[in-house]
Amino acid sequence: RLRTLVVAPSWVGDAVLSHPLLVRLKESDPDGMIDVLGPPWALPVYARMPEVAARHALPFGHGDLEIGARRARTAAGPVHAVRRYVEKPARAAAQRYVRSRKFLWNLGTFAFRPRVFLAAMERHFAPGARAFARVFAGARGPRALASAYRACPSLSVDYAVMEACPDLEVVAADFAWDDLGSWDAVARQVAPDAAGNRMDRRHVAVDARGCFVRADDGTTVALLGVSDLIVVRTKDALLVARAGRGEEVRRVHDLLARAGREDLLR
Repeated sequence: RLRTLVVAPSWVGDAVLSHPLLVRLKESDPDGMIDVLGPPWALPVYARMPEVAARHALPFGHGDLEIGARRARTAAGPVHAVRRYVEKPARAAAQRYVRSRKFLWNLGTFAFRPRVFLAAMERHFAPGARAFARVFAGARGPRALASAYRACPSLSVDYAVMEACPDLEVVAADFAWDDLGSWDAVARQVAPDAAGNRMDRRHVAVDARGCFVRADDGTTVALLGVSDLIVVRTKDALLVARAGRGEEVRRVHDLLARAGREDLLR
């Protein structure tokens, strides 16, 4: 059987929008296998797509922005000039950036007037502007868009346009954020009880501390004398892992894939 590897987009919203592509691939080769390679936070989206046989985590980090002078203030936070982009710093450098208070985590969410962006695209990303020239000139419909995307070099908007722009501004906002890319991350969103356990009331804990429990099939889970565990139950599988190792679930996934247990990977 033909096995196809799809490199997933970096953002969850884009991952959702990629589903029609996977449906089309599966329709063209019903017996084929589709694997997805992507950042950890996007993979749970593909776990819900029956067309995907296996998911593989791609190490990926968000970059930072070094900020310049403050230009304005908004209800969300102050607006600063962007001095420079810094790509995915190592831990030591990232810690220095945090201490300096001159850097922001780059969420990668942009706002711009269309004419301003198109002008920047023509100036900094000429191959992409040429690929979409007919669309910019008024061509409409799926065929025109498909033709433009096929002709456009595959490069993120950050690299292609935004990092080359000399006059960017950023809103320095402070809000809670979690990519929910692992069960450890999901556990962080559940309020702990006095023993540090994170679970709903139907579950039972005796002399247990620091555990996370989730049972989607309605099962009641009882914990006795254990600590720092992740327990996740679905209708056909049970995961028990040490807290802090949620990112390693892909090792279990890969083992099941090699064993041919596709029934558990859909």
